[in-house]
Amino acid sequence: MFGLSHLQAQLVACGVGVAILIGVVIWLRTDAANDRERELRANQNAERLQHIEDSKGTQDEIENLSDPDLDRALCRVLSTAEQCEQRGVVQGRQSPAAKGATRDN
Repeated sequence: MFGLSHLQAQLVACGVGVAILIGVVIWLRTDAANDRERELRANQNAERLQHIEDSKGTQDEIENLSDPDLDRALCRVLSTAEQCEQRGVVQGRQSPAAKGATRDN
């Protein structure tokens, strides 16, 4: 084979085989990494879509609230129950029944 001895021809064949094997392994690893990246992107896109849908639902709920209901909802989210009650008294938005109960104390 091209003036090479039998041993040299076997070494060349083994070298080519190893090079091909290394190439296949690298290709498989790259393909697996690309598959993982595509899977992560698909999951992120699904999460983004879910977040957008949840945001639209929340927006619809907020737009349908009256001003006092919106104030109470924001207070529940941003403060504790005691702080909400105190703010209601300070802002004069507490219900008449609740105001009467505080006067008796």
